[in-house]
Amino acid sequence: MMEWKLDHSAGPRGYLVGTITITIPVEGVARLALDRPDKLNAFNSAMIGEIRAPVWRLNYDDSVRVIMLTGEGLASAPGAT
Repeated sequence: MMEWKLDHSAGPRGYLVGTITITIPVEGVARLALDRPDKLNAFNSAMIGEIRAPVWRLNYDDSVRVIMLTGEGLASAPGAT
């Protein structure tokens, strides 16, 4: 089971899961930020594994109505590196 680590640098309700930062910026909205700006947030096998557990968990959280996927840094690129 992937452990969510509370990290106040990600905000008062922020969590870090490897290369994913999870925050709840407003009630009902979960923000998952890809945090590999040096690679333009391109997915790799580690990131795919890290994103599955939070999405699964948030999907079954009745307090979350929207899951927003975004990237840190200036750009994001699809594909793996």
